[in-house]
Amino acid sequence: MTTFQITARGPYSLASSARFLCGFTPAQGASATLADGRLVLGFLDESGYVPRVVALTQRGDVVSGELAAEASAHEVEAVARQVARVLSLDHDARGLAAIGDRDPVVAGLLAASPGFRPVCFPSPYEAAVWGVLAQRVAMPVAASIKQRLAVATETVAEGFGRSFHPAPAPARLLSVERFPGLTEEKIARLHAVARAALDGRL
Repeated sequence: MTTFQITARGPYSLASSARFLCGFTPAQGASATLADGRLVLGFLDESGYVPRVVALTQRGDVVSGELAAEASAHEVEAVARQVARVLSLDHDARGLAAIGDRDPVVAGLLAASPGFRPVCFPSPYEAAVWGVLAQRVAMPVAASIKQRLAVATETVAEGFGRSFHPAPAPARLLSVERFPGLTEEKIARLHAVARAALDGRL
């Protein structure tokens, strides 16, 4: 089994999520839009920190996903829940229009970005890794370091003709003692994040 479906409750536009992600520096190297319009995400799943690649399409209020590799039904369900959270499809937005009816500022925002919902990091672990990498450096530099770390730790996610660079898997990150562009302090902090992830504290 490699497919799943998520039903959006309330307005939602996958195209809006794709435009945001593909222009969001922290997501550089971890998302892409294919020629056929599919949004493809490369990330670590939250259960075992295994690289996953998912292609997403939307028809009406249904977002369909396809994993690039075979997975068990349990794994597919877990990935579907994670994708729903990343795209904020785990929330019911059917009441948002009523707020816009009462508030002209909200109405203006809804009109300017129809169907847009907040897009989140794939996991608290990947958010924490980015938070350390991006301290006191330009975001494009941090994004480049993250991609090089993914390659060096063999955490590259492959699928749908693309290579994606999520944060290094925690166990592999712990093996990094020195890395170009990272100070000893940053590596120590990254190790603390990795240990917290492996201990289930994230």
